Amino acid sequence: MDSDLASYKDLYLSSARENLQGMIQALAGIESGSSGKEAIESIFVKSHTLKGQSMTMGHTGIAKTALAIERYMRLIREEQDTLTADAILAMRKATVGIEASLSAIATSDKELPMAEIITDLEVKLGVKV
Repeated sequence: MDSDLASYKDLYLSSARENLQGMIQALAGIESGSSGKEAIESIFVKSHTLKGQSMTMGHTGIAKTALAIERYMRLIREEQDTLTADAILAMRKATVGIEASLSAIATSDKELPMAEIITDLEVKLGVKV
């Protein structure tokens, strides 16, 4: 990790985990039927923020994963697509992968490979990153 960025590592990890937790909670709300448009908006905003933070820190796998979710949520928000159970499951799996990658960054400064998760999101969400 670039020495200038290394000083921001703890802040990045804290903020990234906060955004990720918000995404997880919003997905749970959608699954339970207790949340609707506000949860979709929350996932959109939090994935957008996570994407930007991760790109700035050089963690392109997490950034691309968040971008796929952001693009899908934009489609849902604009009513150009319908939220499906398969899409929710794919996003849940992606959040698990992001959390594992954040843990790897915390201990080794290197994110985990995210290509398989990104491909799964592209297929199941119908978006390209």
